[in-house]
Amino acid sequence: MVKSIFFLNKVDSTQILAKSFIPFKKDLIIVAKSQEKGYGRFQRNWYSPEGGLYFSFLLNLEENFLYNSTIFDIVFHIVKSVVLSCEELFNLKEKLQIKWPNDIYYQDKKLCGILAEKENNFLIVGCGINVNEDCFPSFLEKAISLKMILRRTITTYERYLLLENIFYKSFFKKIEKEELVNFLKARNYLKNKKIRVALPNKEIIDICLDIADDYSLILSSGKKITTGEVVKVFYE
Repeated sequence: MVKSIFFLNKVDSTQILAKSFIPFKKDLIIVAKSQEKGYGRFQRNWYSPEGGLYFSFLLNLEENFLYNSTIFDIVFHIVKSVVLSCEELFNLKEKLQIKWPNDIYYQDKKLCGILAEKENNFLIVGCGINVNEDCFPSFLEKAISLKMILRRTITTYERYLLLENIFYKSFFKKIEKEELVNFLKARNYLKNKKIRVALPNKEIIDICLDIADDYSLILSSGKKITTGEVVKVFYE
């Protein structure tokens, strides 16, 4: 169970810093106000100015009660915790949706990204939530922040309350597989959308129908996507 939380002003990356603690074999959380070298899937740069909420969980897979579950169970359980914490704390008018596998959307715009990496017997789950950004660079035109949604500044107290809620829901709520899968199905941003998916050796275009019990995407062609990246959503 997580026993240590480190609050820092600026780091290269909460993920990188969390990994440096692996030799100590302890669960912990790294929280930062900004990142200079934050990254997402495929090592892409993650825009991390002061104003967002950036944190990484370092989880020893050999010791925690959650880890009787699969890595996919744990990661999607944390995704669900982030979604519900944002909605409940800020009373959002519309429900958040999950763009498989790791993005959280509000009205077709990205509010949060989650990254999971495994190293030895540790799982490192990083999360970046757009909180108090007023605007974004042009290359992030489909991004949004809580401040932009609510049209007010999110207080420091609210930021830490959000983190506390995510922590509580992630580690003090039992993972119920069927309930989790049903939640992901209900919040599937890609449902009935035409998408382009990048696979290891090719790209395919198809329509997403649903999410399967093993968290893979079910396409209209009958194919199931377990790994890959949705590189484009066709808004028609």
